[in-house]
Amino acid sequence: MIEKGALRVVMRPEEDVDPMAPSFFVHATCAGAQVGTTGLLAKLRRVSDQLAADDLAELVEVIGNE
Repeated sequence: MIEKGALRVVMRPEEDVDPMAPSFFVHATCAGAQVGTTGLLAKLRRVSDQLAADDLAELVEVIGNE
């Protein structure tokens, strides 16, 4: 369970692996372990254009600034 107020990331499996696989949430601190950190922050910035600046700063802190 992800605690209330914790930053989380939605994960969606690649369609070519399993097009019917559901999306799921993980702690932001666990996202890198799920998919690796290479390019993760850039992807999150691209798809999260409405993310608050302080939340983005937290992502940079927990994922790393590649």
